[in-house]
Amino acid sequence: MTLWVQMASLLERYDKQIAGTLTCFDRIIISGTIPGVCYPEGMAHHITTKGIRLFDYPRFVEPRREEIRANAEHIAKQNSLEIEHTRSKHAFRKEDRIKES
Repeated sequence: MTLWVQMASLLERYDKQIAGTLTCFDRIIISGTIPGVCYPEGMAHHITTKGIRLFDYPRFVEPRREEIRANAEHIAKQNSLEIEHTRSKHAFRKEDRIKES
C-alpha cells in the first residue's frame, strides 16, 4: 500500500474532523487522546483489569512495539526511504537535517 493510499484512507476516515490538509510535507503530526488510558492511572487501571501486572507492562507492549517498528520499516522500504534513529531530539535541528538530504 502506498503512502498516498494510506493518506487517502486516513483523510476519508476522519473527514469530518479534518479542517485542512497540506499536500507537500515532510512529516505528519497526529494528536489526540484515547479516553481512559491517556494518563498513567488510566493505563494502570486498564492493564490491571486485563490481568497484567504493572511490572509486566514492558513485556506486554514489546510485541506491539516490534510490530509498529516492522511496519514502519516496511513502509519506508516500499517508498525507498531511510529511517534515521537519533539519541536526542536536541542533537540537531530537524530543518537543518532536512536541508542536507
